[in-house]
Amino acid sequence: MAKISSEIYVVILCGGGGKRLWPVSTRQKPKQFISILGEEKTLFQETVERTKLLAKPENIWVITGKDYLDFIHKQAPEISNQHIIIEPEAKNTAMAHIVSSFFIYKENPHAIIVNLAS
Repeated sequence: MAKISSEIYVVILCGGGGKRLWPVSTRQKPKQFISILGEEKTLFQETVERTKLLAKPENIWVITGKDYLDFIHKQAPEISNQHIIIEPEAKNTAMAHIVSSFFIYKENPHAIIVNLAS
């Protein structure tokens, strides 16, 4: 396996309101936090696992809504609280990219950012 660069950061977009796959996915437990098609891990957990192929665990960030913080902690306890960005309200994908880029830039102005949806 290739060496993972300390310049690579991954942002997992983890908002979503659970509308598209209703009734399986709901606002209280949207699709990213459920197992689909009998898989053992949730979509979010699968995404976290894939990020570990690209970036160091300390370079993984998540942007989500306050309602989903408990899911993040339970399903990916390895992600630091300092790397979980809570959106005060959903403003769609572009704003999530901008906000997360700002936080990462403050940490490393040379970062290469990979944005993934959960």
